[in-house]
Amino acid sequence: MARFVFALQKLLEVREWEERQAEHSLAAKTGQCNAAEAVIRALLERRHAVFLQRGGLDLSILAAHDAFRAKVGKDIESKQKELARLTIEREDLLKVYLEKRRRRDVLTKLSERHERAHKLARSRREALNLDDLNTGAFIRRMGAGEVELGQN
Repeated sequence: MARFVFALQKLLEVREWEERQAEHSLAAKTGQCNAAEAVIRALLERRHAVFLQRGGLDLSILAAHDAFRAKVGKDIESKQKELARLTIEREDLLKVYLEKRRRRDVLTKLSERHERAHKLARSRREALNLDDLNTGAFIRRMGAGEVELGQN
């Protein structure tokens, strides 16, 4: 029997490749978002640790701590802006990925439907072939007088 071959298999493979590429881009952008979040957490922890280490009432030390906290605050703010930008880019890449996946799913489902129809047609052909073989064997036995028809 002929094996199933999906006529749009090459297109399906291209769509699978496009989906994988979109998935890799999305994963890379997610990694960038996670890295930015980790930097923000580290800066927040560092600012908090410096706040807790504040020494006595020496004005020069207090001024240095305040200047450091202000610098870390600016760094945190810039990283938060970067994270917001990365998050928007990630959402855009997610939309692209979902569209690529949907386009691939359409072809995958079509392929599965055609394969089921092919299997059903193949099983029907096999059943017809078996019926033909059995009918031919029955006719040969009748010709040889081997078959007794049901007598009621």
